[in-house]
Amino acid sequence: MTTPKVYIAVPTVTGKVFFELSLRLTHWDKQSYATVVYHPFLSPIDHARNTIVRDFLLTDYTHLMMVDDDTVPPIETLDRFLFHDKDIVAAMTQLIGPNKKTGKLETTTNAYNLNEDDQYKPVDLAGLQKVDAVGTGCIMIKRQVLETLRVPPFTTEYNVDGIKYRGEDLNFCYQSNLIGINTYVDFDLKCKHMKLCNLLALN
Repeated sequence: MTTPKVYIAVPTVTGKVFFELSLRLTHWDKQSYATVVYHPFLSPIDHARNTIVRDFLLTDYTHLMMVDDDTVPPIETLDRFLFHDKDIVAAMTQLIGPNKKTGKLETTTNAYNLNEDDQYKPVDLAGLQKVDAVGTGCIMIKRQVLETLRVPPFTTEYNVDGIKYRGEDLNFCYQSNLIGINTYVDFDLKCKHMKLCNLLALN
């Protein structure tokens, strides 16, 4: 069995990360099998992720792990991802946004299954579970997945009116599923998702 080598990439538009994340990355960077690489000042996000993939494929690393600059995974995430040994595996990250009916802010997970109307709906499960798609705030991808997928692997899809209907992260999972590559989420790995919001909107 090949000894894993993990390329940990941090896409950041501002060039800054939260202090707690910097501590986590410093810990992981000290491991003999992992290297942390920052990718600052890249936007939009699909451009940032595709740049990371290009740079990763120029190395001999076996796994690509991406952690967003506003996401703080549990310290055991790196080793748990490797233990799971899946082509694509992610940690659970809470998202926040307005409820479409009430307008009030609410939280959902970043993991999704397709419903009967072929729409992605958030799911909140336990343990390691296969899902149809996941956000890429904290994700690990095996090298052969990126070597097999079309180039570029992260593309935002728009409808005929130019309105986004599938983001680059969900589309990555969608394209992977088409060629028989499954996506998994460890729901027990719960990331902190650092955001600023109006607390009155939560009442």
